[in-house]
Amino acid sequence: MNAVLPSTHLQDEPLRSTSGVLCDVVINATPLGMKVSDALPIDPASLAPGTLVVDVIMEPATTELLRRSVERGLPIHPATTDARPSASGVPRFFPAAERR
Repeated sequence: MNAVLPSTHLQDEPLRSTSGVLCDVVINATPLGMKVSDALPIDPASLAPGTLVVDVIMEPATTELLRRSVERGLPIHPATTDARPSASGVPRFFPAAERR
C-alpha cells in the first residue's frame, strides 16, 4: 500500500494503545463484537468527529461498536452492506458448497 500511496499510514496495532491518533476510517476486522459479552475493539468516544467506523462482522448486523458510534454521531458502514450480496455468489465459484 505504501508503495502505491506513500503518504498513507496504516495502523495495524490496536488503536487503544495509541492515544490522540486522528484517522479518517477505523475498521474492526477482529471477531470482537460477534458476542454481546465481547469487549469493544475501540471506544468510539475516543474517535474524532467524522471518523468512519466499519465493522466486518456480519452477525449481529448491528454490533455494539456500530451502535455506540451512531450514538456518538459517527458515520458507520456495516459488513452487511457489502458481504451479503457477495455471499450469495459463493456456490457459483465453489460448486461443492452447494452440495453441503
